[in-house]
Amino acid sequence: MAMMAIFGVILFFAYLKTANLVDGPKINILSPSEAMVYEDNFIEIKGSAERISKIYLNDRQIFTDTEGYFREPLLLFAGYNILTLRAEDQFGRTVVKKLHVVHTPKPTSDSDNVTLSQSTTTPVYR
Repeated sequence: MAMMAIFGVILFFAYLKTANLVDGPKINILSPSEAMVYEDNFIEIKGSAERISKIYLNDRQIFTDTEGYFREPLLLFAGYNILTLRAEDQFGRTVVKKLHVVHTPKPTSDSDNVTLSQSTTTPVYR
């Protein structure tokens, strides 16, 4: 009976030590949420990563802190944006997460910056 208990403890310990080999890399995106719509063209991607050796945002390497958290500023294009996070572990396994956000710029009034000349109807820009 004692032999079975020792064998069970050894198996459990072996599992704990090799869990990283089995699980592979993991990415958690904390913000922004999927399909969010932004008026501002500047956002910040926040999240965490586990069991990684490298992580990329839109094919540009980013870095995590000592606890695995990352925070990256990003400039959005007007319209539909696809953000791609890709992480690799030390064994070459890769995980990819895609996030879709929309940037709808605030409408601006061009009439505030345009006046008509008194002698013609040609707009004069200031």
